[in-house]
Amino acid sequence: MRVFALIPPTLLCSAIAMPAVADVTPEDVWNDTLATVKLFGQTLTADLERDGETLIARNIEFRSAEEDGFETVTTTEQLDLVNLGDGSVKMVFVSPVTSQSSFPSYGTLTEDEALAEMTSNILIKGDIIVSGDPDDLTYTVDGIDFEFLSEVSADDDLALDQTTEMAMTDVSGAWTSKRDASNIKGQFKLDADGYNFQMYQPGAEGPRTQINATMTGVASEGDYEGSTDTADMGSALEALSARFAQSFEAGTFDAKFADGDRPSSTNATGTIGHTWIDMSTLDGNVSYETSSSDLAAKLSGPAVPVEDAQFFVSKMTSNITLPMTGSDTPQPFGLGMSFEGLGVSSALWAMFDPLGELNQEPATVTVQLSGSALVSEDLTPSNPTAFAENDMPTLETLNLETLLISFAGAKIDATGAFKANEGGMATMGFPDLIGSIDATLTNVTSLIDTLTRIGLAPPEFGGMAQMMLGMLARPGSEPGVLVSHIERTADGQILANGLPLPF
Repeated sequence: MRVFALIPPTLLCSAIAMPAVADVTPEDVWNDTLATVKLFGQTLTADLERDGETLIARNIEFRSAEEDGFETVTTTEQLDLVNLGDGSVKMVFVSPVTSQSSFPSYGTLTEDEALAEMTSNILIKGDIIVSGDPDDLTYTVDGIDFEFLSEVSADDDLALDQTTEMAMTDVSGAWTSKRDASNIKGQFKLDADGYNFQMYQPGAEGPRTQINATMTGVASEGDYEGSTDTADMGSALEALSARFAQSFEAGTFDAKFADGDRPSSTNATGTIGHTWIDMSTLDGNVSYETSSSDLAAKLSGPAVPVEDAQFFVSKMTSNITLPMTGSDTPQPFGLGMSFEGLGVSSALWAMFDPLGELNQEPATVTVQLSGSALVSEDLTPSNPTAFAENDMPTLETLNLETLLISFAGAKIDATGAFKANEGGMATMGFPDLIGSIDATLTNVTSLIDTLTRIGLAPPEFGGMAQMMLGMLARPGSEPGVLVSHIERTADGQILANGLPLPF
């Protein structure tokens, strides 16, 4: 949940919007900044001075409350809010924005030792124009640039030292901020021509890790709404709704990874197609979704066994939904990932199957889980370690919505549903679950035979796998198809197609 601690500086640096409908003063813009910062649990201090038509804010400091050694402080030496005389205000970042975070100490470190520190500097090249009504402001940017430099320093044994550089060019878009006595809400939409990313981790013999990436057609959008009263952060989080989405049309990357203690390295280069990320919080739940298409990567270097080592994925997705507030009733959660069209180059495939006996059609792996859990403690910015310090969430139901594995002409397709057994006993904190799984297996036995014959699986594995399939599955309606219904009963029995297993 530390994302909330980082949002206010981002809002300050990316404020954007639309056309003027009434006079806006520099003080109106400053008050709106204060309200937005408070919404996300931050405090803001500054030295204010009026110089003619300009409100000068010096020594600006955003600060999150220190919790378990974790603290973020964001500063900038000077921000000018200039009255343009036409009902609008120009925001000018005279100085770079600096953010410094210290991370909590754990393990053998003493309480006053920092595990790591991260310092970030943001440079904003261009002006932000604020217009609208004092309680309904619009911010606009047109062709400005952002540059970001971040450095992480830590104990050498923890291998966390890292430098990251990012730049967004020709950024244009709009941000609105509307507030009254008890609520504040806003929405934004930004577009950028390009986005560049560089990350470097030093090593004893050159870079331990070095990554360069470029993205084009970058777009961001989102909205938020919440109470201006954040005295009770748990209640404020439950009432907060916020969404942030970002996408790009195409990207390229190259990376270098050190080969352990050797002076050589493994290089990865590639391209990726349309990609999007969507994060949101609503009704006390947080959600995160991603999707990418057309990933192609090539590996090279002394540690790579073949010259043409390429990997392909036509589509990748992931999602997670978690409850973040305590309740006396079960709350829903979800977790999933999918890889479609997984493939490798023929040279890499030939390492394992030189005679080409396996079906080389692209593979697919999809898993989607859902369920409900009883969460007794809030996990909020003011209480980020609640799950670790108190009772873990109690699982009430668990659903296997989808399990799909397709590889080398074989396929496993399964669904299932379980619930907590009220009379059962938990094991290592995991409840006693009762329920069932239904599975359909296509050409799995023939794949096991082929893997055994070409030496990719030992004969004893093949024999044991076929024996287990004989106990757990029965022939389906089509040749090469097996079906299975596995059930766990309230008295602890495990049934396969209605018959108890012999173990």
